[in-house]
Amino acid sequence: MKTLNESTGCERAAHMLEALEAGDINRLFSLQSLEGLPKSADIFSKIEEILLCDNPCLADETSRVIENARKLLGKFALLPENFSLGKLVESREGEGVFEGWYGRTRVIIRQVSCRGSRTGLLNLLAEAEILARVRHERVAGLLGLSLDSDGRLSMITEHYGTLSLGRAAKISPEFSRQARIRAVFHAAQAVMALHALSPSVVLGNLSANSFRFDGEMGVKLVDLSLASQYPQLPSFKNLPKKLEASQYSTLEDTPSQMPTPTPNHIHTHIPTPKSDIQDFGKMLNSLFPDLSSSQSLDPSIEPDYFSIQEQLRTLTRECLSVSESKRPSFEEICEKLHAISSACSS
Repeated sequence: MKTLNESTGCERAAHMLEALEAGDINRLFSLQSLEGLPKSADIFSKIEEILLCDNPCLADETSRVIENARKLLGKFALLPENFSLGKLVESREGEGVFEGWYGRTRVIIRQVSCRGSRTGLLNLLAEAEILARVRHERVAGLLGLSLDSDGRLSMITEHYGTLSLGRAAKISPEFSRQARIRAVFHAAQAVMALHALSPSVVLGNLSANSFRFDGEMGVKLVDLSLASQYPQLPSFKNLPKKLEASQYSTLEDTPSQMPTPTPNHIHTHIPTPKSDIQDFGKMLNSLFPDLSSSQSLDPSIEPDYFSIQEQLRTLTRECLSVSESKRPSFEEICEKLHAISSACSS
């Protein structure tokens, strides 16, 4: 006979599956917030046991990491039989990304071995913790975690496409300016959601390849591999906050061109919300290459196009500003992109 905990967990799993198949993500998230997982789905003691076998000298750190993971992710634990792997869509060092199935619903499954890949395991747990904290339609939603008998940890998220925003901009001639503006608006909404958390989460590697298309021609943030809390170190305030202006190569005096940080900026800076904004400016430059063109536009020929072009150029310049204080917040970026997107649609 099943225990009360097991019955509650099984019943909730059935309701979660119904919500997922109906596309009712809000109901799914509310079900995940309830207590009552099957005890056999408590995967964190098993993960701790594997980590301690590999690194017994790191017992204190391991216990702390696992306890934090259990608090944040305990309600997401799933039994391996709840889902199945499908096609391998991406392979990273020590990690595989698969399309798969959760019941009859397509999902994405990222899998890493707990044995011999401590860094990969901890990175996946950290990413899952961030996804558990943020619930936004523009961020791939966390559905569950599972550990199989071979010590492989799987993170299951809602399904998204394999085509990245950056790849689409390069290969698809049908990816219109209006569609690109809509996509960067969605991207800005995703990052704004991370920055709004307490403590904030910064990406540290924001680019067009961090986003994938969903089934409705919107984009979702799917790559949080280098994301971290901000501030992330007790001594953070004692670290250099910015580089001297002389360390930048900038063309701010030329209205048609954008300021460009030197590589030194990338390698000496700890990621902050302001560096995410600068990375977003670089992403705008990559998706709208004509913003850096030195050719002048004649507003009398296409006044609407000229206005949108100038608004995008101004926003990009603000994001790339050498002065952090002049960079807009993502809330301001979203407001400006919403206005630009509305102008494109009218």
